[in-house]
Amino acid sequence: MERSFIMIKPDGVQRGLVGSIIKRFEGKGFQMLALKQEACSIEHMEKHYADLATKRFFPSLIEYMTSAPVVAMVWSGEGVVAEGRKMLGATKPSDSLMGTIRGDFCIDIGRNVCHGSDCVEAAEREIQLWFPEGVGSYDDHSAAWVYESPPASANAAAGGGGGGGAAAAVVAAATKRKYTLNVPDCGRVLGRVVLAGDIGGTNSRFELYDVLPGDHHKRGHRAPGGARPLFGADYKNDDAQFKSFDDVLLAFLTDARRELAPLAQWDGRVVAACLAVAGCVTNNSVTLTNLADFVISGEHLQASTGIASVRIINDFLGQAYGLLTLHGENDEHYVQLQGKGSEIHGEPIACIGAGTGLGVAFLSCDHALYNYQAFPSEGGHIEWSPRSPLEVELQNYIKLATGSATRVSLERVISGIGLRTVYEFLREYRGGGAADAATNYSALVDAALDARIQAGGAKSGADLIAMHASVRSGNQARKGSNPVCSKAMEIMMRAYGAAVGSAALMFLPRNGLFVVGGIAPKNMDWITPSDSVFRQALNDKGRQAAAIADIPVKVVTQTDCGLRGAHVMAYRELVAVETRLGTSVSRDALVIKATLKKRYIATALAALALGVFVWKRER
Repeated sequence: MERSFIMIKPDGVQRGLVGSIIKRFEGKGFQMLALKQEACSIEHMEKHYADLATKRFFPSLIEYMTSAPVVAMVWSGEGVVAEGRKMLGATKPSDSLMGTIRGDFCIDIGRNVCHGSDCVEAAEREIQLWFPEGVGSYDDHSAAWVYESPPASANAAAGGGGGGGAAAAVVAAATKRKYTLNVPDCGRVLGRVVLAGDIGGTNSRFELYDVLPGDHHKRGHRAPGGARPLFGADYKNDDAQFKSFDDVLLAFLTDARRELAPLAQWDGRVVAACLAVAGCVTNNSVTLTNLADFVISGEHLQASTGIASVRIINDFLGQAYGLLTLHGENDEHYVQLQGKGSEIHGEPIACIGAGTGLGVAFLSCDHALYNYQAFPSEGGHIEWSPRSPLEVELQNYIKLATGSATRVSLERVISGIGLRTVYEFLREYRGGGAADAATNYSALVDAALDARIQAGGAKSGADLIAMHASVRSGNQARKGSNPVCSKAMEIMMRAYGAAVGSAALMFLPRNGLFVVGGIAPKNMDWITPSDSVFRQALNDKGRQAAAIADIPVKVVTQTDCGLRGAHVMAYRELVAVETRLGTSVSRDALVIKATLKKRYIATALAALALGVFVWKRER
């Protein structure tokens, strides 16, 4: 029997709607398996809404969801996930029909009373998160009056109560792997299959695409193979069954062949692949930073899997190629800060992105081949320049902490780890300097919050700092914010904006300067306002400010940019393989072939002309 997770949000609890909502589900005929009221921690809500972490409203959502208790429930019944969503109504109350819960009880989208799982996999994941102790089961004596042929109870069918048996196995599988499956034409022959992978220190994400004859890549669209993959899956690299990266990739290919077998005619062969990997790529090979046993070699994978061509690129280079698939219609993939409509095709593109570290890359256009090539850099490690007396003190603090006598790199300040470093400096700083350096920030530390930050490690500690930072100060500061966290964010975001402006000067990317990475989309309120410290620093370039005033600057909100970039390069590898073999049917390959032919003829004619010139001189 299907299960769904339903949660009544703080506004529903405060308004006394719990009984009314339960009554509707009971009246429908669904069976309640679990119920509890809970005042949740920020960390718990962040896990629940992890898929929204890049949205600009994420901090205010978490603040609202932890402002009062919620009621968590598990309901069981035939089609309970889809039917439950119908009963709740549209996310936006004004789009909800009368008779639905939101249509009857809600007005504002920010106070829409309840949450419901959107698919069976999500339901199992949410039930595991909210009821880790397991969910019991019991015989529903009204089932015969709800169903003509009563099914077995939810947990009985799943293996008993207490979260054991097959139910636990289902949950375990759901948390280990996430599948997508999309074969629009059942029975279709798959012949030009490419593989894209985004390989991090923790997870490996793979997708398969089938490239149809005649397909070609257009800027602002996904690479050929469809808007959605044929098959995709995520794997935990540290799973005990994986002794090497080969095992991870072979597990994906095995799963793909099994899942696609009933739906399409495919011999299991992949023509080309590209893996965007977190690490330093040398000679088409890389070792994962925190998994020394995971050496990923393109040539070795070609031999072990039978894939004709495997290209390994750095993960940030994957982000750069992913930019070629984005478009800004209705702010779908990015938010533009300046220079709208001033893009010049064929001019350079650049990207800079802060997350765990700070990456910089650029793309230049090969006009003969009509496509962009991306190039890596180590721009995240150029010098950071302080802009105030307090930042001079910070620079000296970092020099002392890192043992550097002369310099501090951008990444030491502009990154998740950098934010944590800035906070550590402020929590110890007792003031006494000039201007902004006069404040005693050590006296403003929130002891309880500080303890959580110290216990949280680099990433979660930085997330907590950002969560408790407010763009506004004084009486306008956001509820629950802390002045030390706010100052740390201000320093980092000012440095980030200045670095983006420097990249604009360095590359003059008149076809777009993209801000990527995990930090920007989670903190849009620090970036988008025209008076933000980020934008002020971006354009504070003295005599050269006019040179970058019209540079198109865009903040990427799309979270799968790296995987999109790997897809672009997998398609290009396919074209290269077929061009070598003379079997290509893609327009891009024909362009490459014609261009190479022209270059060959031009080179031959130049050589002939040079030979004639030399011959005449010798005579």
